[in-house]
Amino acid sequence: MPTPAEFRKMRQKIMAISVKKYDWSYDEFHDLMEKWGYGRSLRDLDWIHLCKLRNELLGIQDYNGMVKFDKDGMHMYHLAKAAWPERTMKRLQHYWVKRFHKSHWNILNTKERRATKNMLKGYIK
Repeated sequence: MPTPAEFRKMRQKIMAISVKKYDWSYDEFHDLMEKWGYGRSLRDLDWIHLCKLRNELLGIQDYNGMVKFDKDGMHMYHLAKAAWPERTMKRLQHYWVKRFHKSHWNILNTKERRATKNMLKGYIK
């Protein structure tokens, strides 16, 4: 679980993106958050929703559509489907955010990728 300081930094990053990238005022951004279903307060959001909101603001694709993986990522995805037939991407995203504070396979380093694959192999056995 992220520390309170990490939560604060994530909220600051989200506000910085909304102001610098989109030039939204504080109130405009909170109105949009409410319209998108996040509520009016960043403090009320858990870590996964904060990461999801940040990714949406940065234009990073969520897992609702097709996800692009490299060759190693496709192997990992097949392991994940064998381990968790239902809600595979949501479970992977939850694992990555909780363990590595990252939201997608493509931004994991080699050590984190190896750890993910070993964890999935443990579930399959």
